[in-house]
Amino acid sequence: MSTLERNKNNFKMHIHRRATPPDNHGQSTPESVYVGLAQANMTLIRPRFIALDSSQLGDLARDSQAGDRSRRDAAGDFLASFAANGCVLLLCWHHFEELLRHRNRDVVGKRISFFRSLDFVAWIKSARDDDPSPGGIVDILAFEADQAFKDAKADPVAIRDRVLPNLIRCGRGREVIAPFAANLDKLQPWFWQREQQEREIIAIARSSTIGFGNTKVMDWWKGRWRSLDDAHGRLSAMARLLGEDIRQRGDGRISEPATVASEFLAGVRERAETGQIEGDHLSEAALLPEHVERSEIGPDTTLNEMADLSAFRRRLRLANEYIGAPWPELKRRVTEKHLPSMLIQSILRDHVQDPPRRKGSELTDRHLACLAPYADRTYVDKRTHEAVVRACLKFPEFASVTRSIEKAGGYPEIGRQVNEALRRSA
Repeated sequence: MSTLERNKNNFKMHIHRRATPPDNHGQSTPESVYVGLAQANMTLIRPRFIALDSSQLGDLARDSQAGDRSRRDAAGDFLASFAANGCVLLLCWHHFEELLRHRNRDVVGKRISFFRSLDFVAWIKSARDDDPSPGGIVDILAFEADQAFKDAKADPVAIRDRVLPNLIRCGRGREVIAPFAANLDKLQPWFWQREQQEREIIAIARSSTIGFGNTKVMDWWKGRWRSLDDAHGRLSAMARLLGEDIRQRGDGRISEPATVASEFLAGVRERAETGQIEGDHLSEAALLPEHVERSEIGPDTTLNEMADLSAFRRRLRLANEYIGAPWPELKRRVTEKHLPSMLIQSILRDHVQDPPRRKGSELTDRHLACLAPYADRTYVDKRTHEAVVRACLKFPEFASVTRSIEKAGGYPEIGRQVNEALRRSA
């Protein structure tokens, strides 16, 4: 995961250097928001930021340029009503990553044209002040972690409220799409690579065939090293089980499930072998994952919990490239439970239902759900919405930090829902 995110940030720095300068020289102000609304003949009101699911944005882009006039009219009516109600599309990096990795260049070209045609949109800022491209999950994490570092006692709601005023930029559609359009030939192959890696990550992470994640770390450390032949034999058997599970339950577009499983367990074996010391016990220090201290492992800590902590710390370390805080102090002061985006991802990861086929898009679905603390309304897919409903009932902190999270069959239904919500609140 951290490799994918680091590569994304490297691409963001590359497209920053090549991007067309924005019309306002990179500066967005509250006044520019109200000017945009006034130009659309609206009352001066705070814009309502609405985050659509990527598939809904794709349908809107398709219909807005369709040969069928009725579809063009439906898209035009939606956008006109949307603007008249003071609503603004809220976008982020992950929307564009999903929409622009389509293999059909004509479809991609029409989606780019659609965004260029929009007079007024909003997007998550990059954590780099001089980067015009929209931000993603790591950028949101950086803004949140910066506030949590400044006040370690702040809860997720307080962090959300402090982050929001500086998180969102507004401008024309051509401004937000420019970095992608200028670098499409370089970005698309990387988008496709990430798509494949995400499928493999979800297929492995969701599998229960290996079954040692709930083992207590202390018990694992006390274990004795098997003979080399025995260890290789057990890992080979695990690889066969995992490969078959990926074939049956993983994304059907994973072309070589057995290879994916074998390569993953080869990494496990390599790490275990580096932890062997003289004799046949395992070295605790060598087997600690990256950025986790021995003192943080309690008697009941499981391997899954240790792995989750390491994954969070890797993301936090990446976010700290923007923050610039002393790493030991940041690591000590900022925990996953402080941060709205990490709270949302961890709860959805653990409580979304396991589908018959585990698709890599689950990762992006979680990332888009992290807009919910900052958008007035956030639209997610059906499966994520079911997890959201369960999470709101079970975890008060989830319900308190998120705003309205909805589902809809398509953008026309969103228009009706927004109109009804405004009518009720009038």
